[in-house]
Amino acid sequence: MKLQFEFISELYNNFKLIIMITLILQVYLVNYILHHIIVAENTNKVCTFKHG
Repeated sequence: MKLQFEFISELYNNFKLIIMITLILQVYLVNYILHHIIVAENTNKVCTFKHG
């Protein structure tokens, strides 16, 4: 019984770690994508402004 409990708690800790990493990666990805969209839009505005 004790072994099973330790196994479950270890699984739970690993699960928490995976969730944390996933959340951090998601935040990083969203920031990265948003940053590139903003930069791309600004670049487009600058380009159209120069050519227009």
